[in-house]
Amino acid sequence: MKILKFVVLLILFMNCCTSNKSNESIEIFKESIGKKLIIPEELEKYNLCNNSIEKQYTIYVGVNVSCGECLNNIEFWEDFINSELGKFYNLNMICHSEDDFHLLGYWFESKMIGDISFPLYLDRETLFIEKNPFIGSSKLLTAVIVDNENTILAIGNPSFNDKLLSIYEEIISFDCP
Repeated sequence: MKILKFVVLLILFMNCCTSNKSNESIEIFKESIGKKLIIPEELEKYNLCNNSIEKQYTIYVGVNVSCGECLNNIEFWEDFINSELGKFYNLNMICHSEDDFHLLGYWFESKMIGDISFPLYLDRETLFIEKNPFIGSSKLLTAVIVDNENTILAIGNPSFNDKLLSIYEEIISFDCP
């Protein structure tokens, strides 16, 4: 019931936007909440981080690692997972690339990306986006939070919107002691 209240809150939040892009995002949001997120088996784990402890929620972030600005977003997610609520969810970053992952490799080799506490998965065929078309349809729609059954609870990248960040925190904190 608590999750349902937040879904309604999210819909109201999304409805306050008026631009065409926002209206598209609202439609995508409405169509996707409550559906299952599809995780392709073909994803290739990139870093050695182990995320094997089963937690109540998982956040998936789709990121174009050919984009320097997008790679800068990793720092936000590192801070987010290291927050007090980080012990209640897993974070998986699904990476696609237009340069065969060369920029990502360079950032790690040159230490522009330090040690991170969540796994990166390479999606060489962009299957994650293909199977979940809302991911990447907008810069704002690159993240999703799901429950243990991969049911989508919220869509949107909280690194770009403080209200969305609060909603993610509220979803996570509902069932936390």
